[in-house]
Formats: sequence, structure tokens, C-alpha cells
Amino acid sequence: MRKRLVYRADDIGYTEAFDMGVYRAFEEGIATSADVMLDSPHTVQALLWLKDRPWISVGWHRHLWESPVLPKEEVPSMVDEEGRFKWRHRHRELMNEVRYEEAYREFMAEAELCRSIIGHYPDSCTTKMQDDVNDLERAFRDVAHELKIPTNFWY
Repeated sequence: MRKRLVYRADDIGYTEAFDMGVYRAFEEGIATSADVMLDSPHTVQALLWLKDRPWISVGWHRHLWESPVLPKEEVPSMVDEEGRFKWRHRHRELMNEVRYEEAYREFMAEAELCRSIIGHYPDSCTTKMQDDVNDLERAFRDVAHELKIPTNFWY
């Protein structure tokens, strides 16, 4: 039996400099799978790059550090005054205040952004395995299930 190792390049879309390194890893045959943060500053550029490489599996790295895809007025329970996710790197407890409907619409918008550029929804995503999750996590699970995106196959 022949085994294959999958190298997943994570955090694609976060910064231009990071993405340049990831692209090189793909071009040199090191990386074989991509996880894209669909709410980051360079998401669109990363998806455009991936669009021309349909052989690369595109995973959804639910990031939630930067800004939502939707306008801040549509997701007020998720953002601060600047329109950025209010918990970012420091206050994960604020994720418990998110309204399910807003999170569901945001995750659907992120998935649609991916589909609109590369022609399909992400190939995979990771969700929390526990049963007692907050509305934010439940909305993400529901979007992944509705769009038939496989979850947690890495574990």
C-alpha cells in the first residue's frame, strides 16, 4: 500500500507576504491543500490565484479576526464600532454574544464569496466537536451542512 502525505497550507488570505510564501510552496510541489480565511484582507486575491489552480483542494479556515464579508450594519452582534470582529485575538468570550441569524448570514456570505470566485464552495472545513456550542458555532455547522461541505475529516 502506497501512502501519500498531504501538506495543508493554512491561513491563506491573511497577508500578501504570507501568501507569496504559500504560493511558492504550491509551485514547488510542497503544499497540496489550501485553507483559506474567507474574511481576511487578501482573501479575494488568494481565491483568484486558486481559481487558476483547480487541482488544489480549498478548505475553509474560519478565521474571524478581521472584518466580516457582510456590511457591519447586517451583523451588529459580531462587530465593534470600526466594523471589525469585536473579539479578534483577545476576547473570545464575546463570541457567545453573537446572534445565530447574523452568524448564519455571514458564513453563507463567506461561502458564496468563495463560490463566486473559484466556482464552488470550499471542499472542507473544521468545526468544534462538542455538543454544547454557542450560536456562532451552530450557525457555522449549519451552513457547512446545508452546503454539503465535509467537516472535521482532518481529525
